[in-house]
Amino acid sequence: MSYKVIHAISFLVGFMLLFGESSAAALPSDDLDDFSDESDGNYVFSFSLPDQERVENRDAFGKVTGSFSFVDKAGQAVSVQFDADENGYRPLSDALPQAPLDTNDVALARQQFLRYYENRAKFLEEVNSDESNSYEDSFESDEDDSSSEEDDD
Repeated sequence: MSYKVIHAISFLVGFMLLFGESSAAALPSDDLDDFSDESDGNYVFSFSLPDQERVENRDAFGKVTGSFSFVDKAGQAVSVQFDADENGYRPLSDALPQAPLDTNDVALARQQFLRYYENRAKFLEEVNSDESNSYEDSFESDEDDSSSEEDDD
């Protein structure tokens, strides 16, 4: 995934969280506290409003790190820290939902699926290997036939 896409996703998520949940209607341009952009792609920016703020930094390798916070409609402070790089966008926040723990049935189903998947992968490797050998054998026999025909002339 390109860094431009990662940055766009980061910006959209931050924008939606900041402005979708906040009472602020717009971000005036004079509230941009700090911004620097360098020719090698590095940048740093931040802004702060009464109920929200954001800080973001991109290094020369394309890794974007930052944080944003806002007060949601219920009056609760929400804070998110994030990293975005070749491994994707990774937000960290107590406000994000947590995956539920697996039940015994889910754990059993996962084990059965993985066993099936591994068996299927082995089977397909064998089939592909047999087909490759069959193709190579057929190709070699065609060469043998053509060389014997040349010898007959």
